[in-house]
Amino acid sequence: MFGLIFSLGLLLLCLLFRLAARLRLAVPLAYALIVPTLFHQWYYAHYALANGIWWAMLVLAALSWVATLVRWAGR
Repeated sequence: MFGLIFSLGLLLLCLLFRLAARLRLAVPLAYALIVPTLFHQWYYAHYALANGIWWAMLVLAALSWVATLVRWAGR
């Protein structure tokens, strides 16, 4: 039973990363998972900076979407 639940969890995590990569959100997703987990002391000491970095990555992903739409509309 544990093996089944673990396998389903890994499958969902794999699908989440595939979707994030498709939407160019893999780096912000990895940052959101890794930084609070591995660097929790730094994260909570510099909470505003850490969240600002994350928001900046999301804005850059959104700008890449806009650039793609502009290129697509120009064809």
